[in-house]
Order: sequence, then C-alpha cells, then structure tokens
Amino acid sequence: MAAAEWLRRAAARAWTAYGASLKSHPLRTNMTTASVLTVASDAVAQKFEQRGAAQQHGAGGGLDGWRTASMLGWGAAVNGGMVTLWLGLLEKLFPSRGQTLSRVCQKIVFNQAVASPWLNGGFFGVATARSHNITTAEGRERWLVAWGSKLEKDLPSTIGYSFMVWAPAHFVNFLYVPPHLRVVYTNV
Repeated sequence: MAAAEWLRRAAARAWTAYGASLKSHPLRTNMTTASVLTVASDAVAQKFEQRGAAQQHGAGGGLDGWRTASMLGWGAAVNGGMVTLWLGLLEKLFPSRGQTLSRVCQKIVFNQAVASPWLNGGFFGVATARSHNITTAEGRERWLVAWGSKLEKDLPSTIGYSFMVWAPAHFVNFLYVPPHLRVVYTNV
C-alpha cells in the first residue's frame, strides 16, 4: 500500500472516530477541540504580534504563559462548553428539521442579538483581566473599571462587526452544517 493511500485511510478512520465522539460525547469532545484550536490560534497571533514588536523595537520572545492559560480556559469553557450548550438550545428553539430560509434568518438574528453581547463582553473581561492583578481586591477593582471602560468603548462596534462576520458564517453553519459539527465549524 502506498504511503498516500495509508494516510488517506488513517485520516478517514480518525475523522469517523472523531465524528462518533462528537455524537456520543459532544460536550467533552467540543471542549477539547475548542481548547486545542483556541490555544493554537492564539499562539499564531502571539507570534505575529512578536514579529511586529521585533521589527519596531528589536525585541522578541516566547509565548505569554498567562495569556496562553487564559485562552485555554476560554477555549474549553466558552468556545467549547458554553457554545455547545448554546447551539443545542438554538437547535431546540429553531429546529433544523423542516428548516426554511426564514427560520435560518430568525436563528441568526436571535443568535447575534443574544450571544454576541455576552461572548464579546466576556472575552473583553478575560482580555482586560490579564493586565491586572486580580488576586487582590485593589487589582480586581481596577480590572472591573478597565473592563467597564472597554465594554462602553468597544462593545457596540464589536457587536456590529461581529454581525458582519458571523451572520454569513452562521448562514452556512445553520443551513448546511450538520448540528453535531456546528461547534467545530464556529471554532475553525
């Protein structure tokens, strides 16, 4: 058997096993997948940021461990866990069976109106927490003020930009992607 054929068969077996895991253990599988994808994408983002800093200031460095850990937590808890539960609720409210374009559009608008504020606002909270010592009362107070300022300044425009990106993405997701693959789709 040629190496390419062996690789094709191995990939097909892995995908079949992964799909079965998504169906039998969706929360655990999506949390694991989202953790890996979130950390990997943040590592790439950090490297790009470091490259830009090195060009400006002649400095470089490794990954920010606190940032990587917070992204791991965000990936597992939110991108994997909460999004799995949220998309499950959306599926109950707007079932895919007998789906119409009208229902898909309603699902998209409902999703954006309800999920975008807490997802983006929550992410701002995690991002602003990284630059504060939240182990002390004074640090938490400063963080809450910074988080509130960030929400006031950036959340409305972020929700607008989010709609421009996620409405078309979810049109594809809700119309064509099988329900058990929708969390993976949103994480990729």
